Amino acid sequence: MSTRLCIFTRVPRLGAVKSRLAVALGAEGALAAHCDLVEHTLAGLAAIPEVDTELWLDGAPDALRLRRA
Repeated sequence: MSTRLCIFTRVPRLGAVKSRLAVALGAEGALAAHCDLVEHTLAGLAAIPEVDTELWLDGAPDALRLRRA
């Protein structure tokens, strides 16, 4: 039996993610940090065969859902 894990995050858009980090990193740095954190999370979960991961993107048309089965 597998476990489904849903990850909810924002669509990576300049100026729309990690606003508190943007104070120190700038908008481009905050965007890069957001993308790196999402990629790191998904890569870690991909290594666990018992976990089916869904990525839900807020701000995407119809709350875009990507699934790794």
